[in-house]
Amino acid sequence: MNQAIIFEIIQTLLKRLKIMSLSEKKVIIHRWLRFILGGGINTAFTYGIYIALNMVINYQLAYLIAYSTGIIFAYWFNAVIVFKTPLSWKGLFFYPLVYVIQYFASALMLGVLVETWHLSEVLAPLIVTVGMIPITYVMSKLILTQTGRGHILSKIMKAYFDKSKQNHRIIKYIMCHESEYLNNAPLSINRDRPRSDKTCQILLAVTYFFVVAMWSSIINFNGAPDESTHFFLLEYLHAFKTMPTSEHPLLAFTGLISHYTWPPKIFWYYGLPFPHVVGGLFTASIGSMVLPESFLYMGVRAFNWMLASLFVIALFRIARQVGLSQSTSVISVIIVAMIPQVSFIFSYFNSDAYGLTTIAWALSSLLLYCASPTCMRSIILGASIGLLMLAKIYFLPALVFLGVTLLIGSLTGRIKSPRHYLVMSVTCTLFAAPMLIFIYSHFGEISGLSGQIDFVKLHKSNPTTLYGTCYYLCEQGLVVWGNLSPWLESTAKSYFSVTGWMSVLIPNYYYWTALLLILTLMMSSVILAIYIWRAERRFSFDYHLPLIMILGLFPSITMVSIMTSQNGLPQAQGRYLFVTIPFVLYLIALVVKRAEIALKIKISND
Repeated sequence: MNQAIIFEIIQTLLKRLKIMSLSEKKVIIHRWLRFILGGGINTAFTYGIYIALNMVINYQLAYLIAYSTGIIFAYWFNAVIVFKTPLSWKGLFFYPLVYVIQYFASALMLGVLVETWHLSEVLAPLIVTVGMIPITYVMSKLILTQTGRGHILSKIMKAYFDKSKQNHRIIKYIMCHESEYLNNAPLSINRDRPRSDKTCQILLAVTYFFVVAMWSSIINFNGAPDESTHFFLLEYLHAFKTMPTSEHPLLAFTGLISHYTWPPKIFWYYGLPFPHVVGGLFTASIGSMVLPESFLYMGVRAFNWMLASLFVIALFRIARQVGLSQSTSVISVIIVAMIPQVSFIFSYFNSDAYGLTTIAWALSSLLLYCASPTCMRSIILGASIGLLMLAKIYFLPALVFLGVTLLIGSLTGRIKSPRHYLVMSVTCTLFAAPMLIFIYSHFGEISGLSGQIDFVKLHKSNPTTLYGTCYYLCEQGLVVWGNLSPWLESTAKSYFSVTGWMSVLIPNYYYWTALLLILTLMMSSVILAIYIWRAERRFSFDYHLPLIMILGLFPSITMVSIMTSQNGLPQAQGRYLFVTIPFVLYLIALVVKRAEIALKIKISND
């Protein structure tokens, strides 16, 4: 190869580097940051699959399946987000070929770490993943820029292997006009947001993380409802590396993390997805490196602390997407996040924290997609929906809100690309199907209803549970307010606070104030809806539609809860209404924003 050509290209690259503008340097730095972020997301995704599969199959086979699944996600993320090259069948075909080579290298490294160095089968894949990062970047960049159309490196490489003078001029032109190619790259999702938005999100996330961590520090293990029940599955998987049946444990056993002893055949919530358990195992393995043995259970709780940070970030993004200012968005987030019951959920180990976080992110992704439907945003929304499908059954009404919004958006012409629905479906399946199939293959269900039935049978004979209470269509009358009133009061209290779960006594005026604020918010939203309808004479996709569905969530879920409690075990628990908490923030944002619009209309009319 002509050395003069090589020297000329290197010289041109160095010259371009010296005169490169600050904005161009930022693009390159952002590319590296996006690659690292994508690697972290992909690592968490594939690691969760690996942990779940390693419980029932050999670690090498589990790694192979998780690795293969991660390739598809890595191609999407690196092509669209990192290197900004178009998705193509050619790229999809060649990208896995590179990873086949990388797989054998990483599998060899994994075998050495486990078999020779005797490292944990849980930690070894993380070490392998970190060690393969440089190789992954170089190979991904090479294959994606060569298969993507119009990328600058693709043009340079094409001219590099052609010695004609014409192509020499092409090289110089491309290098001298690189900014044109860089500036034509798609903007990132938040590029149009002020930089201080990111600062607000970081401050909210860090602050809320320490708030729930501090609260967690005063709660002893199993000092919160059902914590030992969720810990049972985690401890069993950690100890035996296999999925228990509904009859386990056959013998009493003591967990190595919590040091809690479970008696034989203790009740646990079987037949349910367990992403929070996978996350708890991950944070526990990291926590074991720094925490004393008596506090290892705090390492498990740390997963919910991390979810708390993601939760407030999602709430902030919802408020900003509706159109609130930064300060108003922060205040709205604080109002919702500091509801005692909400912060309490994130302070100990349970599955409700996962459900709240996935709803908040799904709602945020939905608003982002509806504002500007793109393929990448459809992928993000599909992933959010897939993660939400792994939550407990009483969080799934949020899927109705998402589905109706997408359907109405399609019928009204706001969402015009049917291809996006296919992308959403594929992405959702990739995130949800592995664990759902795993659960169904073991228990024949994914809803956990059998476990709930067993729970009712377990407490049926206890007179303090008031089993068999009638609320409506009873012999005493159409509605028995003497039974229904305490049920509604208990539900409202456990929605706004932790009374009855931790014996935290809060004056009754707190509950009355909270209830009054919620009712005021609802009435204000209805009044604004009527006012805007009269002013604009049209149905608003951005206000009337979400308002109808949000206000419908509260009575519909309450009615279902009453029906399930009728002549059975009273389930007067506010957590069945937790699905509405992210929507309360959404409702606050809608009311505040529409109040501003209504005020402007009034001023203009005057």
